[in-house]
Amino acid sequence: MPDISHHSSTNIDYSKYHIQCNQDQSKPQMKLVQQLIDLGVEILYFQYPKHWFIIPSQGAAYHLHSQDLRSNSIEALITDIRNFIEKYPYGIIIAEGFHRWGESNRKKWQLLITNLFFTPLDISTAHSKSKHTAMPIFIPGRNTADSIEILLRIAHREQISDLPPKLSRISEKRVFLADAQIYLIKGLLNCGKKKAIKLLEKFDSPAAVFDAIINSPDEITAISGFGKKFIRPNQKMLSEILLPTAPTAPTKNEDF
Repeated sequence: MPDISHHSSTNIDYSKYHIQCNQDQSKPQMKLVQQLIDLGVEILYFQYPKHWFIIPSQGAAYHLHSQDLRSNSIEALITDIRNFIEKYPYGIIIAEGFHRWGESNRKKWQLLITNLFFTPLDISTAHSKSKHTAMPIFIPGRNTADSIEILLRIAHREQISDLPPKLSRISEKRVFLADAQIYLIKGLLNCGKKKAIKLLEKFDSPAAVFDAIINSPDEITAISGFGKKFIRPNQKMLSEILLPTAPTAPTKNEDF
């Protein structure tokens, strides 16, 4: 039984929750499903792609485990996540187990998130006829219990609460999104939290930070605490891991 003692509603009857997913899952997702069943959550099986967890009425989550980077091609994962965001623009990506790095794991993770943020989707939803940019929302988790916590909170919001708020990508209140953005910049650029916050204060999004490092590094070095030692390795790394569809770094920069 997963330890979710920190859940704010430990007396909830979990049998009132129902989550939809594909019965044919990879090992990390099978573990997640089994522990949800052990809690009493009703699992309904549909022909969704693997990793997709649909929480009616409007909730959705993509469960990405660090092991998935070893068992799937990065290109396939990027395509699948982009399809998920296009289908469920209010969905989130649960990133489990990425606090345990490793050089190979880190490079694959960098490749995945860089391409997702450099090539965001322009989509329209049932609530808005005009198109807007859909950026992936990552919520990190250490283990299966953390992933279950996230799914249960979404299920409670969608299926129990009288007035469930929407998980909006365009809401003005983005406390948890800002935390995820800081986590993203720290992981990709291998810098501390203070520097990640400084970069987000200067630029509006991680994508804008990455673009500035490649195409306008002077904007970065103008910030206190950032110099050529920060720019050089990160500019080289970003240039190497981008797919052909993403912006590429200049072949020569006269300032370096």
